[in-house]
Amino acid sequence: MNQNRKKILVLAKTLPLHDRASGDFRLSRILEILARHFEVDFLSTTHAALDRKTGKLEYLPRDSRFGRTRLELLDQEYIDDLEKLGVHALNQAEPAAFTVRSQNEFDIRPYLEKKSYDLIWVEFFYLAEQTIGEIRRLQPQAKVVCDSVDLHFRRLARQCNYFEGQARYLVNSRHEKKSMATKSQRQRLADQRRHADDTRERELRAYQRCDAVAVVSEDDRETLQGHCPQLPLLFVPNIHRKPEQTGAMVPWEKRHGCVFVGNFDHDPNVSSALYLKHEVAGLLKKEIPFHIVGSSPPKVVRTMAECGPAAGLFTVTGYVPSTLPYLESAKVSVAPILFGAGMNGKIGEALSAGLPVVTTSLGAQGMGLVHEQTCLVADEPAAFAHAIQRLHDDGTLWEKLRAAGLAHVEKLYSREGLEEEIVRSVTKLLPRASRKPAERPASPTRKVQLAPPVFPAAPARPKFSVIVLTHNKWGFTELCLRSLAHAEREDSGLAEYILVDNGSTDGTPAYAGRIPGLRVLAQTENLGFAAGNNQGIKAARGENVILLNNDTVVTPGWLKRFQHHVDSIPDLGVLGPSTNTETGQNFPGARYQSIAELFALNENLGRESGAWERVRKISGLCFLITRAALDKVGLLDTSFALGYFEDDDFCLRAEDAGLTNVHAKDVFVHHFGSASFRGRRVRCIEDGMARFAFKWGKRGLEHIARQHQETLLRSRRPRSLHI
Repeated sequence: MNQNRKKILVLAKTLPLHDRASGDFRLSRILEILARHFEVDFLSTTHAALDRKTGKLEYLPRDSRFGRTRLELLDQEYIDDLEKLGVHALNQAEPAAFTVRSQNEFDIRPYLEKKSYDLIWVEFFYLAEQTIGEIRRLQPQAKVVCDSVDLHFRRLARQCNYFEGQARYLVNSRHEKKSMATKSQRQRLADQRRHADDTRERELRAYQRCDAVAVVSEDDRETLQGHCPQLPLLFVPNIHRKPEQTGAMVPWEKRHGCVFVGNFDHDPNVSSALYLKHEVAGLLKKEIPFHIVGSSPPKVVRTMAECGPAAGLFTVTGYVPSTLPYLESAKVSVAPILFGAGMNGKIGEALSAGLPVVTTSLGAQGMGLVHEQTCLVADEPAAFAHAIQRLHDDGTLWEKLRAAGLAHVEKLYSREGLEEEIVRSVTKLLPRASRKPAERPASPTRKVQLAPPVFPAAPARPKFSVIVLTHNKWGFTELCLRSLAHAEREDSGLAEYILVDNGSTDGTPAYAGRIPGLRVLAQTENLGFAAGNNQGIKAARGENVILLNNDTVVTPGWLKRFQHHVDSIPDLGVLGPSTNTETGQNFPGARYQSIAELFALNENLGRESGAWERVRKISGLCFLITRAALDKVGLLDTSFALGYFEDDDFCLRAEDAGLTNVHAKDVFVHHFGSASFRGRRVRCIEDGMARFAFKWGKRGLEHIARQHQETLLRSRRPRSLHI
């Protein structure tokens, strides 16, 4: 083995099941290319197991026991395939002994500790989200590339748009049509929309923590550049076999029927198959059979050949070792892509096998195809049926599109055409000197040095009283106070600064007491978030108050921008900034690794001064309460004990008082995340949520479902801030 070869670790959810899903086929081709130029190790976080009864794939943690005999472990055959490509699989084919761990994610630390890598390639944003912390800690020299495969948030948003605006009915496994106008279906669509919105925030945040992102289509590239313009992108589309690798071409006159290929673990494929049955097949002028080919078909797909309209035209095969016999016997590949993102492997697979395609505009867009030149495009059922009929019956048109499709795939999506560009892009990311940590590029912003905090004497009636609540964690508190004092240079004379200490035992009151201009209110015990802040509110002289967590860093000009909103928004009750941790206030384009970069980000936000939106909830990490709100609503509810949900409670009370809760988009505050609650966070959340639901009843439960559906179920992974 060449010791000078750069070392790459590829991390994925499962071994590449290349004969079951187009995304896995793409990954296996990427691995083949990388292994020709680099030393490549592969690690997957789950076992792939097949349910012998249903044929459905299950993905089980690597330390699971396989007590259920109905499951067949598939790993070994795919490990063998990797070894043939020159890729070393780190996973054992057999499951490890059962272990108890503090988190659900597979523990990758032993693999990261054994060997030093130049680059780590992580498939899917959610795996990057789970592992990036350990990767940065144990492999600080390694560049990290997240392979998007497709932009999940865009696919989910398009799925919501389709079911909200275009779908007219649902289908059960007996292929009976059901109304979409029911209350439960409306709630389901609302839940899906919230999930899509949350995925957008999570996905973009995960990408921003990586050194580069691989995208599969020009459409995805343009979309991601719009959200994260400074993020380096690698174009790595689906990679298909050259025509001579797919076997002899069967002539048009010896073919018959249509084929649809898809992995049915992917929701869009289920919708596409049902579209063919219920919308298209009945509009054909003469009967044309359809083969539905692909792994893990759900019951509603398996029964297509037994129930409902045109049942006799459909054959459902489930998993097949190779799709090539079906592609070589059909006259038409049908790909009605109704929603999705990225590229559709079924289209490229058909074209590379010499089979012309009928698809929708969305399917053609992902592959760069043109109607009547490289495929037929139709977006309405009648037009789709007509296109199938034309291609099935017209040998001249079929030969024209077959030749054009083959040339298109060979030119743009063959391994030979893409290998050089992929290797060049990866090499460009790698450090020049092997085995030496890569040097961090110089920050484009000026260096920021936060001096020890000193506050000037506050005016008799300041615009704001900034109240910092503390309970130990002096390191966080001091950084927060330093940032406040630094910002005071620009916001001079707008605020007084009050520190309320909730019974700290680490010397916080004494340290804070030596800071000029800072008022310190020391409590003898931990009163909790609400009661502690209420002490500060009672002592405040400002026209408005700002409750600020001690694990935050504020930015220059924040108070002036807040003041602009206070002056210009009628009936303002509660105001909060953009931040890096809170759903609803998160700024997806935020990308920074130092205070200088944080301040530069905030300066750019200030160029769109006055941007804001109404929201239902503002996080208590930075909570501006107007004097009007205090007069109408009162103090924070102290029944929430140590903390959590008193901010939700106050926002609902302000709403009931006719006041507006506002997210200020032109102010950014960094939040480290739950510094005072570590070790007790889950219990505090549960207690606060129970109290909130008891107090607000059905309205409270609906608020929790709307505002906290995802964030309460996953641990926070806030961005580290290096100083």
